[in-house]
Amino acid sequence: MIYHLYYFSATGNTEKSISMIDEDLKKAGHRTSVVRINRWTKPIDEVPDRIVLAFPTLAWRPPALVSRFIKKLSFMKKRAGRVKTAVLAVGAGGPLGAPDVAAAKIEKAGCNVFIRAVSNYVENWLQVVPAPIGEERRKLTERGLRMAGDFCTALLQDKVWTNYKKKPIFGIMSFIGILFELIGRRGLGKIFIADSKCNSCRLCEMCCPVNAILMGKGRNSRPFWKFNCESCNRCINICPRRAINSSIPRIIILVAFIILLFVAGIAEYSRYIQPLYSGLYPWLSVMISIAGYVFIAMAAHILPLTIIDILILRL
Repeated sequence: MIYHLYYFSATGNTEKSISMIDEDLKKAGHRTSVVRINRWTKPIDEVPDRIVLAFPTLAWRPPALVSRFIKKLSFMKKRAGRVKTAVLAVGAGGPLGAPDVAAAKIEKAGCNVFIRAVSNYVENWLQVVPAPIGEERRKLTERGLRMAGDFCTALLQDKVWTNYKKKPIFGIMSFIGILFELIGRRGLGKIFIADSKCNSCRLCEMCCPVNAILMGKGRNSRPFWKFNCESCNRCINICPRRAINSSIPRIIILVAFIILLFVAGIAEYSRYIQPLYSGLYPWLSVMISIAGYVFIAMAAHILPLTIIDILILRL
């Protein structure tokens, strides 16, 4: 059989799983093609017998760039019908619906998902949870590889399989994940800074999967995170000097700007815009007001993360 293995790896755990799966498939006599997903990745033009999609779980959903990549698989439906696909979500705890979200997107693109599973490794969200070390880290890594091995066994047996149970809370967590995709990941990227340990090696810039990091000019330049950050934490985990951190002052300043713009926007909207449609039907007036408040809320979040960040905070 011909297998196409597509994966995105933020901190390396997904890559461990895919490397092992690739090796096992080759040992079984199958032909494989392994493709790492980044901002520009397109599916291989050849139609395979099976597709494997692996990714880290970010805010209980697939990363945004993985979701964008899934849409590109739709060309296969026109050529060969619904290609059977296996989904593996890598994380540090329960999947909380990430494989199901990816599976729904893949089904919509025209492929047939027959395996949806999770592989749990160590926690790599270093801003919040200290990284495990020593024996604990080794055991957690072994657990992840063992779960990836079970996934590969099901793949070789070509059977419908999953290793978790769906729960009602998955829907709630998925909604939070949608907010993360829209604005949260971008906001987290805007609080990243490189401290005095940074030696301008540019490794973070070169390894960013979405080209979201810019380095200034000069020998002592520091990285700057653009608005398209995935907040995958690859830069934080890959930095050899552990120089990249979350900045508390940046959080305070950004939140202050968001609150200021929101309060000022609502006040000005109520003063100048609402009187313009106050004579309309009450239900229509309410609908227009809600739309206006939503627009103000979005603008209050986006402006500090873009224009204000570039003109003021970058300095």
